Amino acid sequence: MATVVTVKEHVYQILRERMISGTYRSGQRISDDELAKEFEVSRSPVREAIGQLVNDGLVVYRPRRGMFVKTFDRRDVGDLYGVRIALEGYVAAQAAQRATKKDLAKIDQTKSLMLKTVRECRKQPKKTAGRGLVNRFLKHDEDFHLQIAIAAGNKRILETIQDCKVLIKIFLYAS
Repeated sequence: MATVVTVKEHVYQILRERMISGTYRSGQRISDDELAKEFEVSRSPVREAIGQLVNDGLVVYRPRRGMFVKTFDRRDVGDLYGVRIALEGYVAAQAAQRATKKDLAKIDQTKSLMLKTVRECRKQPKKTAGRGLVNRFLKHDEDFHLQIAIAAGNKRILETIQDCKVLIKIFLYAS
């Protein structure tokens, strides 16, 4: 059965991805009028999508100035990593108790891909990996942690960890 996506959800996903990918930079102004024209939709779904991004902590409203991509400082990122570290320790313990054979196979497969990438990095001249290898390693590392969180079986914690990762990515692109 196909999943129906509302206009607001579609706009939200595109804007969120632009923030994660660094297309929208930290502190950048977001105009609902411009986005409505770009997406060829009314301003209502755009405003709703931006409102959801405000709730997610990705966008801030400044009175009489507009909406802006959130600017993170080092303390924000330190706090996010602290939350992530605390949650991932708990998740690992839960996964150790709850993981199925299928979960363990996925975790092992992802670990193998990550280690293969590390070996490729070590073969590079002066042991300096190119952007492609680094991105591949980071993707496998993210997948590895995600598989452990999935194996723990706690959807709420999984969502919180993913939210922290999104915020950290936005900070990394900004810096």
